[in-house]
Amino acid sequence: MKACIWRFSLLLAVLALVGGNASSAAAISQSSPGVAWDWGDNFYGGLGSNTTDPSLAPIAVQMPANVTFTTVSAGGQDSLALDTAGHAWAWGDNQHGELGNNSTDQSLVPVAVQMPPEVTFTTISAGAQPHGGKHELALDTAGRAWAWGYNINGALGNNSKDQSLVPVPVDMPSNVSFTAISSGYGFSLALDTAGQAWAWGYNGEGELGNNSTDQSLVPVAVEMPANVTFTAISTGNDYSLAVDTDGHAWAWGYGPLGTNSLVQSLVPVAVQMPPDVTFTKVSAGFGHSLALDTDGQVWAWGNNAYGALGTSTVPSITPVPVMAETPPNVTFTTISAGYGFSLALDTAGHAWGWGYNGEGELGNNSTTEARVPVAVQVPTNVTFSMISAGAADGLALQK
Repeated sequence: MKACIWRFSLLLAVLALVGGNASSAAAISQSSPGVAWDWGDNFYGGLGSNTTDPSLAPIAVQMPANVTFTTVSAGGQDSLALDTAGHAWAWGDNQHGELGNNSTDQSLVPVAVQMPPEVTFTTISAGAQPHGGKHELALDTAGRAWAWGYNINGALGNNSKDQSLVPVPVDMPSNVSFTAISSGYGFSLALDTAGQAWAWGYNGEGELGNNSTDQSLVPVAVEMPANVTFTAISTGNDYSLAVDTDGHAWAWGYGPLGTNSLVQSLVPVAVQMPPDVTFTKVSAGFGHSLALDTDGQVWAWGNNAYGALGTSTVPSITPVPVMAETPPNVTFTTISAGYGFSLALDTAGHAWGWGYNGEGELGNNSTTEARVPVAVQVPTNVTFSMISAGAADGLALQK
């Protein structure tokens, strides 16, 4: 399972280089709030543009009639969205039922997830695994978790290893309701109303944070640090990140934990925080991690072969600032770590990207990697309220 996380598909890279369709972005200069925009790799139709042509700049997703989205999440060759009624939509790869529409047929445009009766969702999380075996998560208005897709490691949390082509309820702990969810590489993570983290699925590297390496088919409590409660969570390929009520970051599993060590941990351990800095958000990727502080400065740590840390090519086992002088006078509000690249939104709703760009992940009409943030080439008068980095694409929601 530990294939090199930086190995990208040569075939997809060639497709992006020869088939990038940046002109599509310019053709759609006017749009509306709640429209999704996508860019990058499109081998399985994950851009939702009714083609399999990749795009080096944002293009509008072909929206369902009379539907506007409120939330988007980029996955590994597929994408998820929620509309204003709390219904989920999905598009792209569907080999294991990732689209949740009771089929395994891919879709080049959004299709309705087969919603459970009398249930509406408030939160979604698409599995961003770069290869097969993805699963999706959602939370409903009652704080119950639902899951669908690949399940060989129990990532659906329904006490089975059978994949599901439609959402099935997670076997919730008694008297617990969740407030946040995150879909990892064969495992899942959730946060409850008390700030306690729960996890289920694959655990070979300590992903579940319960001081073992035994997988679990149902949620188990993460072994929380004493007197600590979490406010935010994020899953990466084989590890997880969290932020506590004091703005300190914690990490566990195997990967860029930011602890000034390369040793994995089966329970949450403290990220080595920069002096006088507190974090508000974290995002775990595939070999690198991101955090946002209270001043809107982005910090990064981990693998940096393609510039995903936004500071030359030197890796770091503790948080380092993304180049503060580039872009000038910009503060960020949202971050998302992808597969060797990073995306962020600033206070004006402008998108920025840095790192690997072989499939056009940075959305700047090129395939040249960037060591510092570069502006995503967004159509005139379009600004974003949300951004999400997938395995090889970026997804954003228009304000």
